[in-house]
This record gives sequence, C-alpha cells and structure tokens, in this order.
Amino acid sequence: MSEKLHTLDGMRGVAAISVLFLHLGNWIEQRWFFTHGYLAVDFFFCLSGFVMAHAYGRRLMESMSFRDFLVQRVIRLYPIILLGMVLGALYYLFLATLTKNPLFSAPDVGIAFALNLFLIPFYFWPSALGGGIYPLNTPFWSIFFEMIANLTWARFFVRVSPGLLFGIAAVLGLCLFPQYDRIDGGGLIDQFWLGTLRVIVGFSAGLLVHNLYAEKRLDWISGINPWLLLAALLILFSVPNIGGVGYDMICILVVFPLLTLLGARADGTSGQALLEWLGAISYPLYGIHRPICLALVFVIAPRLHLPQPLIVIVAAVGSVCAAHIAYYYFDEPVRRILRSRAVAFKSGAASLAAS
Repeated sequence: MSEKLHTLDGMRGVAAISVLFLHLGNWIEQRWFFTHGYLAVDFFFCLSGFVMAHAYGRRLMESMSFRDFLVQRVIRLYPIILLGMVLGALYYLFLATLTKNPLFSAPDVGIAFALNLFLIPFYFWPSALGGGIYPLNTPFWSIFFEMIANLTWARFFVRVSPGLLFGIAAVLGLCLFPQYDRIDGGGLIDQFWLGTLRVIVGFSAGLLVHNLYAEKRLDWISGINPWLLLAALLILFSVPNIGGVGYDMICILVVFPLLTLLGARADGTSGQALLEWLGAISYPLYGIHRPICLALVFVIAPRLHLPQPLIVIVAAVGSVCAAHIAYYYFDEPVRRILRSRAVAFKSGAASLAAS
C-alpha cells in the first residue's frame, strides 16, 4: 500500500473490540452490552472494499495477475485462520474430554477441523458442534464472505465503475434488508443470502468511498481528529437495541461509508503508534477471541466462581494480550516467510520460463 492510513487502522481495532464485547455480553447473558456490535462486520466489509481498491486496484488493472492477488490474500488471511481453527479445535477437544456425556466426540472435532482449516463451510450438512458454517470458530464466516468478495471483484469487477456497483448493491439492500428484524447474521447454514447481501453492500460501499478519496472529491472533508471517529464508532456499536433494521440500514448504507472517508482523510498525526497497534491486533483479536473467551466463561470461571465483571475484564484483557502475541510472534513472522517464499517461487518460475 502506497500510503499508511493510521486512523482506519484504529477504527478497525475498535470494531474488533466491539465484536469481542458483543460476544462476551451474549455469553454472560448481558445482551445489552454492545448491542449493535454485529454491525462491526459491515464496517469491516466497507473497509475491505476501500483497502482492496487502495492497495490493489491500480496494480490489478496494470500488471498484477489474478493469481498473484490470490496468493497475497491467502498469505494475509491464512495464518490467523490456521491459529483460530487450532484454538477452536483444542477448546472442543478439551470440552469433549471434560464432559461425561458430550453431544459431540473427537471425530466430530476432527471433521470440522479438516474442513474449517481450509475455510470450507458447513453448508450441506450440520456439524455436531453446532449450526454455524465454521463451528470451530464462528467469526470466520465473515472472512469467508470477504475472501469471496475480494476474489470476485479482482477477477471480474475491478474495471467496473464503483458508483455503478454500489448503486446496484444499495438498491438490493433497500429492497431486501427490511425483510429482517435486524441485519445480524451470515454465519449459520440458513443465513447464506443474508451474509452475501451484507458483503455485497459493504464491500461495494468501500470501493465507492475509495473512488471518492482517490479522485479527491469532497476534499473539503478532512482534518478530523481520529479519536473522535473512534469514539463515534464505539457509540454506534454500543447504543441500545433501538431503531430496529432502520438503524442498521442507515449505518451500513450511509454512516459507515462516511466514517471510512473521514478516517482516510483524518489528521493522522495524533497517536499514530496506538492507532497502528489497534489495527495490528484487530484481525488476530477477531480470529482467536472466541475459543479463549469460551474457555474462560464456561470452563474456568464457573470453577473459580468468578463474578461477571471480573470475567469480562479477564476475558477482554486476555484476548487482547493473546491477539498482541499472535500478531507480533506468529502472524507477522509467518506472513514474512510466506511472502519471501512466494517471491522466490515466482523468480524461479520466471527463470525456468526464460531458459
């Protein structure tokens, strides 16, 4: 990427933390906690569209092959997929051995691991572990849809007008979103179309925002303090469950694209290191918090008789610390190795072709 957008990094981190708190609230049966945290996924989709256009749009139109793009996306996403699925498998294996009459067994975990490890969803039959398409680690449903959106755009739509793509997506959203009570779902077997609709709308919105950013339209919108934008996101994700599907639609179709544009044009001189750190831990936090929190909430806390506030604090701090370790000591080093090997392989293939 030619330019580091620190504010968008920070906003990505806030969105990941909001998902963490949403799930913690559900698991401790305090569903008022970050009630709209599920909309963080739609914000992620919007950011993905922006980042893909920013990092790869021109390169794909000029010199980058689809194969090279695919390799780059796999390198970016797969280490955390691997780590998240391993942790999920370990949690369920531990649960199977801990429970006297488990609803699932080690072979069920093995089947789920064999599929989920390669991001193959459970769409044609349910897993004994649950109804999610990624039962070992359910948040990866959005990574599946994001990957499909990335590849489809790069292969077929990179030269299509972002305004046209978003216009079509917005019409679909306006027509179909009102059929739902709220725009929360995509990870269950029967929620394929909702997940598809969410990524189409969010991703195309991000493409449009990048087009406005790159062409310097609405250039007078700039210089916003990044911490105001992070606070705005926190408020949007944590407000009580009011407004129904209308609130969700406004956020997805209007507010998140606007905040992404403001984030891209924000004054990034304030707290760059913290903003960058929030962005660094965002994907690991999203990918590994579930098994960590489930173990703390349902296995460790009941045996230690921990009060709910302490459970939340320990689970949140533990997940963030684990995400920090995962990024700096696993994700980043592994991706560095994979990138160097990909470059070496491409150089070797080019030499063979030339000989």
